[in-house]
Amino acid sequence: MSGYRPNVIANAVIALLEGVTGIVRRVPPDMFKFGAFEGQPEAALKAFAVDTRYAHRFDVILGDWDAHGSTPLSNTGPYRNTRLPITIDIWTALRSTSQAEARRAQRELIQADANTAVQALMYRNNLNTDANGTETGIISGLLMGPDASGLHPKWSTVNEDWIAQIHRSQIVGTALVKIHQNVS
Repeated sequence: MSGYRPNVIANAVIALLEGVTGIVRRVPPDMFKFGAFEGQPEAALKAFAVDTRYAHRFDVILGDWDAHGSTPLSNTGPYRNTRLPITIDIWTALRSTSQAEARRAQRELIQADANTAVQALMYRNNLNTDANGTETGIISGLLMGPDASGLHPKWSTVNEDWIAQIHRSQIVGTALVKIHQNVS
């Protein structure tokens, strides 16, 4: 692999969350579907979220990469290692209810599904390639915590709107990416 290929990295995350790829810790194919994104009208997001074929809709956002400390100091070597922040925005339909137990059960299901995604994202070699077999350059083929620590990606709730019936959450992690570069 030569150079930085963000589409390959994003496609690898999409394929893993859609259940197309994954070695051991896999995501069921009907749990997540790519296609929702920030800036869409609320009606469109709700239409995506209530699609009964999938439990959740998501988007993958790659941040600005930054040099990692393991890159050779001279930066004239054949590669450099970078930290690449990755955010996965997730939209889930909520069933409006006034029952506290029903709300709690919905939240619990969302958290369980997010945990399945986090486990797949942090499993070694799950992100080595995209669905076409193109190498991503992600070192160890996994996501780490948001600060590139050895910890797992972090999931959190962003917004829970019971009136609009949309739950928004996100998974934030970091990929260490080996980028080959010309030396002559």
